[in-house]
Amino acid sequence: MSLRINIVGGGVVGRYLAVRLTERGDDIYVIEQNERHARAIEESGARVIVGDGTDVETLEAAGTADVDVFVTATGDDDTNLLAAQLALSRFDVDRVIARVNRDENAGPFEDLGIHAISTSEATARELDNRIERPSFTGFVEELSHSGDAQELELRNPEHDGRTIGELDELLPEQCLIVMITHEQLTRFPNADNPVMLGDRITVLGERSAVETARDLLATGDSTASQTPPPS
Repeated sequence: MSLRINIVGGGVVGRYLAVRLTERGDDIYVIEQNERHARAIEESGARVIVGDGTDVETLEAAGTADVDVFVTATGDDDTNLLAAQLALSRFDVDRVIARVNRDENAGPFEDLGIHAISTSEATARELDNRIERPSFTGFVEELSHSGDAQELELRNPEHDGRTIGELDELLPEQCLIVMITHEQLTRFPNADNPVMLGDRITVLGERSAVETARDLLATGDSTASQTPPPS
């Protein structure tokens, strides 16, 4: 099951994000005012609407009411804040994420329930990873080409209450469950940990195997795995 994601802003950041998500198989709609930027995004395979991301009619035309995630990625914090507020209040989007260009603006975004990504903080975090964890950073970069890591919400009632060990037996060998989040508590699981509907499960592995895991856990596609359920 791919995610439906709207991105406001098709500049360098928005375009790069749209390309990555489209390659992963998500359903992307970019809202961009600049026609030249919009044409460049269309060439990447993402859908584009030329318009103002703070305009209600434009957001409606982009299907904002039906998206799983709404992202604002422009270089202007006022634009990002207004678009994100509309997504929350007018379209009732559950997950709203905003680029924050000025660090001091991050607090007001978070106070409104918008997940803020500070440009300075994100850059510093990436530099820190390069310094302290170069091998891991290289692994993550390679993963983006040959593999995938996804955080999936457990929606299939067939697996409600199963343990991590039981789920591992159902999943392809080429992927692993590496984290689970239950009631906002995230931990590295062991085989005996149970999972409940609504828990978020992070799966890491080969791209096709992760897609199979997504079908099995998040959509309830029982044909995704030929392994019989544990007794």
